[in-house]
Amino acid sequence: MSYLRNWLSGKCADVAGYSSENGARVQNWDCTTGTNQRWEFVPSGDGTYYYLVAQHSGKCLTVDTSRPNGDFGGGVGQWQCLGQNNQMWRKAYAGNNAYNLVARHNGKCLDLDTRGGLGNGATIHNWSCTYGTNQLWQLDRV
Repeated sequence: MSYLRNWLSGKCADVAGYSSENGARVQNWDCTTGTNQRWEFVPSGDGTYYYLVAQHSGKCLTVDTSRPNGDFGGGVGQWQCLGQNNQMWRKAYAGNNAYNLVARHNGKCLDLDTRGGLGNGATIHNWSCTYGTNQLWQLDRV
């Protein structure tokens, strides 16, 4: 079990409002001890990709594939784990205990959208890999 701490903001990937609903937003938020910020890396069975399962809900970190556009691969939320490629993530080690998390279905990275600032509630989405610090995640073990 790990917290996903963004390298740039120092904040964690957080399921908004402790929601257990499908489609609940995953956002940037101050790191707490909340189970809505704890993610289990569950092997997908191929030796490379993982499902990131929220401890509080048992649901998977999922890319919304309904509206991809250019660099934008889609919003990120939680959804019932269905074994789909848009729920599988590869850890790409970037040094200094940081990783890029790359979605299997499109090869794009988990990204903190810095256009709205780095504060609580900032958007986390799927974006072309630029390897900037806003796409680096520390996996802080619980």
